[in-house]
Amino acid sequence: MGWEKWKMSERTQELFFKEIKAINIGLPMFASSLRKQGVKIVEVDWEILAEEDETILKIVEKLLG
Repeated sequence: MGWEKWKMSERTQELFFKEIKAINIGLPMFASSLRKQGVKIVEVDWEILAEEDETILKIVEKLLG
């Protein structure tokens, strides 16, 4: 099993040589990790507006313990 089995399209290969830019939505740890690697980040301060939807509120409460 050599590398030739994993050939990528030219378009896919181009992705590995381009500058990474990211939009981070509500996950500061993710943005911090990328920023440390020199990635340009745009951050969006977002959170679930659970108080407006009882079903979502119950799901979030269950996830958070």
